[in-house]
Amino acid sequence: MLRLLAAGLMLSLGSGAQAQDGAECFSKYTKTNVCAYAREAQAKFSSILPMQMSQTVTVVSAAAMGPMLMITARWEMSKADLDRRLVANGVSPAQLGESMLALATNNACGSPQLAAFVRLGGKIRWAYNTADHFPITSPTVESCPQP
Repeated sequence: MLRLLAAGLMLSLGSGAQAQDGAECFSKYTKTNVCAYAREAQAKFSSILPMQMSQTVTVVSAAAMGPMLMITARWEMSKADLDRRLVANGVSPAQLGESMLALATNNACGSPQLAAFVRLGGKIRWAYNTADHFPITSPTVESCPQP
């Protein structure tokens, strides 16, 4: 999946900016249109959805909103099942959120193309929901350390 997201971000840097793109779309360092990168990644990624990521997680949608690539994943369990699992494992919802942010950051920043997108001002937000549509957590990757 990371390769597909990264492939969507490999637009030529010389591509023209869309007329509707505002100042938030342009990197303050290179004037690259990160919104165009987000739209291209969304288009390529959406074409293969839904995507089964594991036995319990399915990516169901991708959207580009300005410089943000938003990916929605469904956990194949109910809110009640999630709560039972968290209690059984001694994990608070806040701890789950922190773990999911760390996972999202490691995945994004571990890919050279995704890390470059984030460093230019792009953001990647994951929205995790239960099968009964309860929002679990929405980690957003907004920065990656320099290599």
